[in-house]
Order: sequence, then C-alpha cells, then structure tokens
Amino acid sequence: MQIQALAFSCHGSYLASIGGADDNNLVIWRMEDGMAICGSPASHDSALTLCWYNNSEAALASGGLRNLRVWDFDAVNRKVRPTDVALPEQALGQLHRHRR
Repeated sequence: MQIQALAFSCHGSYLASIGGADDNNLVIWRMEDGMAICGSPASHDSALTLCWYNNSEAALASGGLRNLRVWDFDAVNRKVRPTDVALPEQALGQLHRHRR
C-alpha cells in the first residue's frame, strides 16, 4: 500500500494521509494515540497532495490532476466532509504554478 501525501495540522494534533492510486482515501490520525479517527475517498480522480489550513485544525485541502477539495474536519463527531472546488474544464490544462 502506497502513501501519496502526509500533512500535520497546525498544532500537530492530527496527521492527514492520502493513500496511493490503489487506495486514494483521506484518513485523519490522532497523534496523541496514533488512532485513525475518520476517512473518506479523497476524490474521483487521484489525489496527489494535501495541506491543513495554517490557523485551523478543522480545515484542510487536497488536490490532484483534475480535482481540488476543501475538507471540514469534525473531531468530536469523527467526520470529515468534502466540498469540491469547481475548476473550469477549459482552464485545467492552462493552470500552472509560476516559480520565481
């Protein structure tokens, strides 16, 4: 089983992981005891990266070749809920990160 990406929450309480192409699930882990709290399919296409918000342990984002999702994490109820970000199909091939 492959791990595609890992990210710690801003205070280090949680670790998020995305499995590789064979799995493609987002899983939230509690660092205090190493237990998996919740999970969800990361996307309809392969997810390649993820990042927690800088100032919140309740929000993170994941992305891939044709997907971008913002996640709301509810630790008390052990749930993670995605919101898909609309990407215009015609712009997908034109979106690039510019390096300086």
